[in-house]
Amino acid sequence: GNCKEASLCSFGYCLTDENFNIIEQKDILVNPVSKKFTFSTAFANFKGKGIKLAYEEKVFRSAPTFDKVYEQIKQIFSNADLVVGFSIINDLKYINSACKHYNLPNFNFKFIDAQYI
Repeated sequence: GNCKEASLCSFGYCLTDENFNIIEQKDILVNPVSKKFTFSTAFANFKGKGIKLAYEEKVFRSAPTFDKVYEQIKQIFSNADLVVGFSIINDLKYINSACKHYNLPNFNFKFIDAQYI
């Protein structure tokens, strides 16, 4: 991602115990800030696939910016033993881009990408 465009708009997570019983699941919405980032085109044209967002653009635009939710997300990563995701490298690009945009340290955590299992 281009660090001049903080385009992260949602941080969804699900915390489980060691038996994968859900403890907590939530979406932390983020105002993507970028004026170039438009929901109608960015997602409708994403790799030629129509992607429907879970929330209206006005909901994202009224959400706090990444710097306001950074500590909350940092706490989630800090408390996690292992982060599991699918194609997580793409998510990391958005997260790292947002950190760079706001001059915040990147998160440090162990992860596994289920795409390669």
